[in-house]
Amino acid sequence: MKETKTGITRSSKGVVAIIVSVALVLAVIALNIGAAFIPEHTLADMTSSGFYTISDETKKFVSSLEEDVTISIINADGSNAQFETFIKKYAMSGKHLNLEYVDTLEDADFLSSHGISASNGVNPYSIVVSSEKRSQFIDFYSMYYFSNEALGINRMSYSQYQDCYYLFASSESYLEAFNELVYNSKLYFCGERALTSTVEYVTLEYIPHPYFVTGHGEDSWEDGNFASLLSYMEYAYGVLDITDADEIPLDADCLIINAPTEDYSDEETSLILDYLKDGGRLLLITSKETLAMENLMSIAEYYGMTSSAELVAEDPVTEEDAEESEGEEEEYDIYELSPVINTDHDIFASFPINEYTVSISQATHIKISDSLRSAQIVTPILTTSDEAYIGEDKTKGVYNLGVAAEEAVDGGTTRMVWLSSAETFNGEDTSNTDLSLLVYAMTWMGESYESTLGDISDPLSEEALLTVSSGTATFLGIFIVLLIPATLIAVGIVIYVRRRRA
Repeated sequence: MKETKTGITRSSKGVVAIIVSVALVLAVIALNIGAAFIPEHTLADMTSSGFYTISDETKKFVSSLEEDVTISIINADGSNAQFETFIKKYAMSGKHLNLEYVDTLEDADFLSSHGISASNGVNPYSIVVSSEKRSQFIDFYSMYYFSNEALGINRMSYSQYQDCYYLFASSESYLEAFNELVYNSKLYFCGERALTSTVEYVTLEYIPHPYFVTGHGEDSWEDGNFASLLSYMEYAYGVLDITDADEIPLDADCLIINAPTEDYSDEETSLILDYLKDGGRLLLITSKETLAMENLMSIAEYYGMTSSAELVAEDPVTEEDAEESEGEEEEYDIYELSPVINTDHDIFASFPINEYTVSISQATHIKISDSLRSAQIVTPILTTSDEAYIGEDKTKGVYNLGVAAEEAVDGGTTRMVWLSSAETFNGEDTSNTDLSLLVYAMTWMGESYESTLGDISDPLSEEALLTVSSGTATFLGIFIVLLIPATLIAVGIVIYVRRRRA
């Protein structure tokens, strides 16, 4: 009986061993099948560049959010698994980040409801980031850039890359540069940086931006040259009807008064002056007729700049002799000048001055007061040559066509720029080169949004669409699907055979 029991016991152990081996094999197979259904955005990032790794800077910032932010992916068509995996991992980095997909064919009003013009269409996978405060658009291709050390290019946008591509492809003389561009340019992904800074932008309490002052016949902000340029540059601005304002908006970093046709009231003048005295900024553009407006001119006078009302009856500043120009074959404006630019002023610090010129037309002289307050600095930024004159007197000298003033106050630093040529900036033939002067002046005065985020690196965008390399994926596939099950079966057989022989 004892031997029989022993035989039964050994047989039972063999059966158990077989069952355990089969169970382990089935478990591995089930694990392997289950792994195929795990969302890619939940897997570890095994790319060499860290393409899918969200930086600590982003995690720290989004974890501090106290309001919901929606990331809307526009017209995702399933063609970019790499980007979709990234954006899902990004959305998981903060509890206040919400991800949604929008098809503009089904929701035709989505873009316009966020203030986005899509007259030329929207690239698939472009993004709208929105909060209760504001929205911001990110074009898909703006999240990538090229770099090519041999060509001396550190950062080149998609459109710039295309321009270079067609230029180099247009001639055999560019063949070497073409091959270098096509085969050795590196593509970087700055999507995380763009997203995080945009999330910051849409959640800030106030975004400083300029306001066009209206209500007194100012040059139309809606279809004016300057406003059109700002819109093209995607530069945010607002509109302030001064006749209906009780205060200057808190987010006004600069007021723009562009050639009004009637004077401001005492109350409106006081409102603007109070804003300036507290560290405000003003860009004033005048025509000859503006000089007769006592209240408006009193603002300029407070900051050390005047222009006699008598100039209204005078001709603008010129450097040409009208009598001498009568014999010219081609008519031209004798009141159009190429002013001397004060390159020492900070307004002109951000561009290559040797490549910049501006034409000023129908300008009047701006006088600088002899009695300035101790904290005031008033500096000519555009002047004529010493051959200029006004009217019939023809007394030659240097005249100021543009002046910048600043004054340190308790609320910061007041800044004002006065340009005395409305014709230059509001005429039909105004060029963007001339308008850029206004942008530079406004940049000097303004307190535009600047991100406070730390460094976020831009990974290379040359990895496979999976979260592991192809070599690693092949090895893991063989290891999990074949080697582990085969090893377990072999071990089970050995154990079974040994126990049968025992």
